Amino acid sequence: MAVLLLLLAPAAARAADPIRQFHLAADATVQTKLKVRAGKVYPMVISGTYRYSDSRFQNHFESTDTFYCFQGSANSSCPKGQVPAASIYPETGPDDILPMSSSVDGGQIPAYSSDHTYSFGYKPKKSGTLVLSTQPKCGGSSCTGEGFDIQIFAPEADAPDPCAAPRRAHVAAVNEVRVAAVQPSVLVHRAGTSPDCLIEATKDMVLQQGDEISCDPDGKITLQFVDNSTTVVSDTTQLKIASYFTEGGVVKTEILLRMGQIAAKVHKSEATKSDFRIKSPTGTASVRGTDFSVFYDPGSRAMTTTVREGVVEVDPAKAGLKTVSLTPGQEVEVTPSAVSKVAAPGKAGARNGVSRLTALTRVLKIVARANGPCRVSTPPLNAFAVKPVSGGWGVAIKLTGKHKGTARWTVKGRHTKATNALAKRVAKRCS
Repeated sequence: MAVLLLLLAPAAARAADPIRQFHLAADATVQTKLKVRAGKVYPMVISGTYRYSDSRFQNHFESTDTFYCFQGSANSSCPKGQVPAASIYPETGPDDILPMSSSVDGGQIPAYSSDHTYSFGYKPKKSGTLVLSTQPKCGGSSCTGEGFDIQIFAPEADAPDPCAAPRRAHVAAVNEVRVAAVQPSVLVHRAGTSPDCLIEATKDMVLQQGDEISCDPDGKITLQFVDNSTTVVSDTTQLKIASYFTEGGVVKTEILLRMGQIAAKVHKSEATKSDFRIKSPTGTASVRGTDFSVFYDPGSRAMTTTVREGVVEVDPAKAGLKTVSLTPGQEVEVTPSAVSKVAAPGKAGARNGVSRLTALTRVLKIVARANGPCRVSTPPLNAFAVKPVSGGWGVAIKLTGKHKGTARWTVKGRHTKATNALAKRVAKRCS
């Protein structure tokens, strides 16, 4: 019982036409075409009925205002809705347009609309040509009835994106940060938007002062600054570009590290001078051209700074603790109350030969492997804690998703052990 066909043929996208109004007769082949753009909502109003004879029905007549959308299910742009009387019309399939559908068969099937008028928004998934046509033959006989009056309106004005923050310029010329590379899952929170406005990071996305980044256990992102400095962020890390501007010929950057690890390569040249700082609640690492990394554990409030090239000044937040100057091949751990001895990379604050970061990394690899089958993730803040236990470290990871809760492990020497039920499920990939 085909009455109205809507087909989407590929075509180049164009601006939507203004309001269009036409009539599709019940007893003749009539077509109208309209260029449409993917993602735009075209308000439509359709009214009218068909009446035709069909030997399948006892009274041989049916009045209908059912609309069909004949299009491949995989790429369907058809509006969604309930299939009317599917048990009576088994040929009704998933490609039918049905928010405004109604069938009346001898008064036995109530119409969805008493006046046979339907309003809806048509939102194509692909740009192309919308074709509307009638089928004059109904059950071997000519169709009768009013036919269909159709109104198509130009797309409604795009509503403001609640997650699109205004780009504010800093008085000293804010620079932009570009996403040079990214692998899922990394989320971005734009400055000035509500906390729940999180968008997927994409390659070449531009970030600015105040924007925040959150990485899942298997996420990784590389940021490139205007002075060619780069930072690599991965493994359950959350940070904020606290400030980024040029002043007196010096590119000043401050990143607030709230959780996880940043590996930075700060460009140094006579033409472009940099003042680059990574700040955590426990301390600040400041450089003027170097290769280093900073790790921060929000659970124990411990910050570890490792230097591969250049000189890094580590300034503890607690008054009375001395600033430490690190050179290549050196590392230091700063807690809220103390500063460790300067050690080789991976050795500052280590227990049984294992550093706090190494213990966490081992556990995060287990969580990352289970991310798909277990459908788990980590919250954007305070996702983990690494604290001393006898002979090693106790690692607690907060999980969200299908398996919620805190998963706990111990890391001692070469051994990593799940110590509660949730951690054991994750270690077995929730099988």
